[in-house]
Parts: sequence; structure tokens; C-alpha cells
Amino acid sequence: MKRLSFIAGICAVALLAACSSAPEKNYCPRFALISDLDRVPISTVLTPQGEMRINQIAARCDDDSMELSLQTRLSLALNDETVVEKEIPYFIAVVDDKEIVINRQDFTFKAKLKGPEETRIYKQSYKIPSGFDWKTMRILVGLKLTPEQRQQNIWVKEQRQKSMNADANTQQAEKVKKLSVG
Repeated sequence: MKRLSFIAGICAVALLAACSSAPEKNYCPRFALISDLDRVPISTVLTPQGEMRINQIAARCDDDSMELSLQTRLSLALNDETVVEKEIPYFIAVVDDKEIVINRQDFTFKAKLKGPEETRIYKQSYKIPSGFDWKTMRILVGLKLTPEQRQQNIWVKEQRQKSMNADANTQQAEKVKKLSVG
């Protein structure tokens, strides 16, 4: 029995050594959607300030490529059933740990969404550049926007933040009022 335990121990050590000597490579590189480059303003007759947004990204990878899935959402007024067809330019960039762009490729997807809140997924294959350092580099995805579109996104984000803060302050005031009565 002791001999069997000894052999099992040696096998376990050998297996652990083999695992630790394998290259530490993630199956999918780290990737993220750039928050200020995730939406493009859309205006229709009924919705002057709508938007098409990438809600999230996901990926499936092999050793040298990834297939990105971009989940998009069209936000229009509740009664706006407009069909929006638009070519949406975006980019995929590789950055190092100092946020320096190592590689960048531009793409477009042809979006066809019907308001007010339709969601659709678009896919893109991307070849991971040779020499990609899986420990320090990551992949960023963002829409290619004009300076005006970026400014509009910043303004919308600020308005939403103000609204959320106002709601939180109102809820806090109501809570204090309820708790102080008694």
C-alpha cells in the first residue's frame, strides 16, 4: 500500500510539473468595449435623440484568431417603429500594458434594426497579431465616431448621470422623511 501511495505521489508531481512547464496562454485574450465609443447617435422623425449601441461583446477563440460577437441595440421612442439601416464603422485595437496601440484594424457592419428597442448580434473574425503577449496585451473594441458624435455621447452620459443622481437624492430624501416620521 505504501508503495502504491509513493508511485501515485510521483505521478502527481510529474503531472504538476508538466502543467507548470506549459506556456501560460489564455484561450481568449483579455478584451473590452471602450465605454465612450459604444454608441452612435441616430435620429428619426419621431426620435431626434435615439442611439444605436453596442451593449456587450463576447468572443470565441482559437490559437491565432477570435470571433467577436457584437450585441447591438437600437433605442428609439416607444412609438417609433422606424427601420434603421446603417453601416457602422468600428475598430479592433491591440494595446500593451501602457495603453500604446500595437495594432489596429477597421471594420464595418451593416446594421438593420427596427425601433423602439430591437437587439441584434453581429459577428466579426479577427486574426490575433503574431507576437501577441497574452500577459500584458489586450484587445479593445470601439465605434469610429466623429468628434461631434463623441461629444454627443459625453453629453448624453452626463445627462444620464445627473438624472441618476437626482433619482438617488429623491429616494434618499423620501427614505429620510419616512424614517423621521414616527
